[in-house]
Amino acid sequence: MNVQKKRTPLCLVCTIVERGAGQKVALAYEKHGLELHYRVSGEGTASSDLLDILGIGTSERDILISPAPRGAVDRLVGEIHQAGIGVRAKGIMCVMPLTAASAKVAGALLSGAAAEEEDAMEHTINLKQSLILICVDHGYTDAVMATAKAAGARGGTVIRSHILKDEAHANFGGPTFAGEREIIVIAASQRERNAIMESVDRVHGGDAAAHAILYSLPIEQAAHLS
Repeated sequence: MNVQKKRTPLCLVCTIVERGAGQKVALAYEKHGLELHYRVSGEGTASSDLLDILGIGTSERDILISPAPRGAVDRLVGEIHQAGIGVRAKGIMCVMPLTAASAKVAGALLSGAAAEEEDAMEHTINLKQSLILICVDHGYTDAVMATAKAAGARGGTVIRSHILKDEAHANFGGPTFAGEREIIVIAASQRERNAIMESVDRVHGGDAAAHAILYSLPIEQAAHLS
């Protein structure tokens, strides 16, 4: 059964493309009304077969995190499905609901589009896809991905990160929880999501060496870039 959700006026667009294409994609997005972007670097874990399917010839990735108003994102996705975005970039973009934001940022993003975004709130969507975030200790990415692939994942993207540990974080992990962490990002269907998360949590969560912590975000829309 598909979960019905009301559409929020703001979205978070996550775009994963081959290294070096992030800036070009950001400029193309700006022409469609998406003006704020955060770019980070990642590394793909996909097999060569999946890289061929996506048309990505390298494992290195540019990741764009772009908060934007609903109407602009809907128009962008429609344009991508019809004619692409006019730049040479291969990868995937996912749209997720953004339920809260700083007042100053939200005001700037929604400026001039309030009526349009209020109308969007009256519609519903079917959430069939999810974005899984798996946070693991440094050095355990390959093992965790092997478990995820055995449960149905075709590949993922790894983001290097660093967690700052204080007493408030002590209950969330073992003695190596502080310091360098890796965040594995996997797009999956609802059925795949459940199997992947259950398998990874069972093998690598809790007191296991990887200290895996898992999150899931609903994907409203997705499109391949080519």
